[in-house]
Amino acid sequence: MNRRRKGVAGIKAKQAKADVLKAEGEKIQNEEFAHMEAQFEKFKERLEHFAKNHRAEIQKNPEFRRQFQSMCASIGVDPLASSRGFWADMLGVGDYYYELAVRVVEYCLANRNKLGGLIQMSVIARYLGENPNDITIALKKLRKLGSGYQVFGKGSDQVVQVMPGEFTDDAIKTVECAIVTNGKIDVEALVSNLGWTKIRAETCLEGLLHKGTAWFDEIDNSYWFPALFNSKNSF
Repeated sequence: MNRRRKGVAGIKAKQAKADVLKAEGEKIQNEEFAHMEAQFEKFKERLEHFAKNHRAEIQKNPEFRRQFQSMCASIGVDPLASSRGFWADMLGVGDYYYELAVRVVEYCLANRNKLGGLIQMSVIARYLGENPNDITIALKKLRKLGSGYQVFGKGSDQVVQVMPGEFTDDAIKTVECAIVTNGKIDVEALVSNLGWTKIRAETCLEGLLHKGTAWFDEIDNSYWFPALFNSKNSF
C-alpha cells in the first residue's frame, strides 16, 4: 500500500513539475513575442520615417521604389494594397500604380486588334517610358476586375494578354515557344519541343487562330503571332 501511495505521489509531483515548466515556457514565449512585436513597431516607424524623407525618389526612381517595396515586404507591409490609407496618402504610390494601369489599358486597347490580343511587355514599357516591373504591378490590380491583362513569359520576353478570356496553359506554352522563334511556330515544333501529340498541338493553334491571336501561313503551314514579330516596332 505504501509503495502505491509513493508511486501516486511521485506521478503527481512529476505532473506538478511539468505544469510549472509549461507555465514558465509560456511566460518566456509571451515575453519574446511581446519583444518581437515591439521591435516590429519600431522598425515600422523607422520605415515610415524613411519613406517620408525619400518620397520623391520612391516615386520617380523605379529601382529605388523596388528596394523600398522589398523593405516593406520584409515586415509584411504592403504600401500598394490600397489607394487610400497612410502609405498611399504619404507616398502617393497607390495612386501612381492605378494611374499607370489606366495608361497601360488605354495603350493596349488602341493596339489590341492590330496585335491579336497580345503585346510584348517591352513594347508597352518603351512606349510609356515606364519600368516593366511597375507595369506588372499595375496590371495585377486589374486582375481583380476579371480576366485579361495576364502577364506571362520571363524577363525581356514577357507578353501581356490584352483580350477578354483566360489563356489556357497550352496557349501560354505555345506563345512562349513562339517568342523564341520570333513569332513563328508550327505543329511539328510544338510536338518536338513540348512532347505534345499532333492533335493537341493542332487544337491549341487552331484555337489561337480563331481568336485572332495567330495568323496562318498556307505556304509552309506555320502560324505567326503578330505581337511577337512586330515587337521591335513602335505603335
